Amino acid sequence: MATIEHLREIIGGDSEALKELERLTDINNGDLTPDIVLEAARPESSPLHKHFEWDDSVAAEAWRKDQARTLIQSYKLHIVDERGERIVRYYTNVVIQDAHAYRRTEDVVRIDALREQRRLTIIRDLNRIRAELVTFDSFAGAAEAIDTAITALQPVQK
Repeated sequence: MATIEHLREIIGGDSEALKELERLTDINNGDLTPDIVLEAARPESSPLHKHFEWDDSVAAEAWRKDQARTLIQSYKLHIVDERGERIVRYYTNVVIQDAHAYRRTEDVVRIDALREQRRLTIIRDLNRIRAELVTFDSFAGAAEAIDTAITALQPVQK
């Protein structure tokens, strides 16, 4: 079983903020919620404070953009074809000229460069999921299945 002793290094972020998050986790019976973090971040002296936008007009605009992303991602496409029945996102997130945008999934499937971009993104996501799965001994079979999927997603050598 994976335990904290198996960790070699915690990567990323602000070490003072992490210490505060750990403190909050400890005093809340091992639980950490956005509400707990936000409340602890309110004082300017908090090591978490600088990680939040406190200008309400800027924060409101960022929240509305997040709501727009949620709206875009809420639409699904029900497909029935020779490969079976499935539900996929109607819009797919892609990078166009160094900026994130959403395109209709049917367009991404047809455009070689966007399809390749999605293939690479899917491989990256599968690797992230695999890394999480191997943390739990009982999920080893699922990690092996992801290895098979990643192999299948590799380009065919000509």
